[in-house]
Amino acid sequence: MSSLAKLPIWAFHAANDAAVKVENTEVVVEALKSEGSSVRYTRYETAPPTMLDSGGTIEGHASYELAYSDGELWSWLLEQRRAQ
Repeated sequence: MSSLAKLPIWAFHAANDAAVKVENTEVVVEALKSEGSSVRYTRYETAPPTMLDSGGTIEGHASYELAYSDGELWSWLLEQRRAQ
């Protein structure tokens, strides 16, 4: 994981995600931090459902909608440079 720890990472997850437990992301974030990563993590308490092609939904799985609507994400993203 040490090579990942050198990359700029901002993780987003919703506590009400019915597809992937929020604890999974938190374990990865803590592992990255233990390797020296400056990973950022935003935990939303609720996120909208994701619409499936089959017509169903997955509750809380669309945290990306909240992340993409945050102007700070775009500013942060444009500031990032991969270290040589």
